[in-house]
Amino acid sequence: MSLGPEDRGVLEKIIDGAIMEIPTQMLAFRDPRIMELMAIKEQNDLIIGMALGYIVGRFLTYFFANHIRVATFEELLEVYQVVLKRSAELRSAMFKPE
Repeated sequence: MSLGPEDRGVLEKIIDGAIMEIPTQMLAFRDPRIMELMAIKEQNDLIIGMALGYIVGRFLTYFFANHIRVATFEELLEVYQVVLKRSAELRSAMFKPE
């Protein structure tokens, strides 16, 4: 199975929301106390990982609620492919002022 147009639209909106949140997340993780407390070495990797977790987690929650089943491996792969296509936008959001 592949994602339908409605599912893709929801996924795109979730990605848009994550892109908007990244500058705020960057501010929090610029604080050296937080970096030290969480033993973070690469701030950018952390932010991208958090965004990916947010996107996939939120989408899978939506998917289960709307389809009353878990996504198949193929559907999950499609989610990651959509996110990968927008990864440049996710990364550029890290350098936008809030």
